[in-house]
Amino acid sequence: MKPLNPKQRHLHSSIRNNLHYDPVSGDLTWLNDRNGAVVAGQKAGYIDFKGRYRVNYRHPGAQKSKPISALRVIWYLWFGEDRNDVRPRNGNPRDTRLVNLTVTPYLPKDA
Repeated sequence: MKPLNPKQRHLHSSIRNNLHYDPVSGDLTWLNDRNGAVVAGQKAGYIDFKGRYRVNYRHPGAQKSKPISALRVIWYLWFGEDRNDVRPRNGNPRDTRLVNLTVTPYLPKDA
């Protein structure tokens, strides 16, 4: 795994300070109020139109928030690794319990 650049390190630090993950229930919740739109303890994220679990998160210093894979955030919070290939074992994007998450590397198209 390649090292994080300074912008990524800053984002990851900010994620750790603002989000909490419960591995038993699979809940991802906000630790702090966010600009009046989010209350501490509120569940973070939503299921997008493609069925992916996403969290709108504003990079520190950015003007707008950007959707990030909630599974990626959860994996980072729990294991400290930034992985873009985390999937739910049972295929249900709403089931984010730790026992249901797995890393599934992408296969080349010609494999």
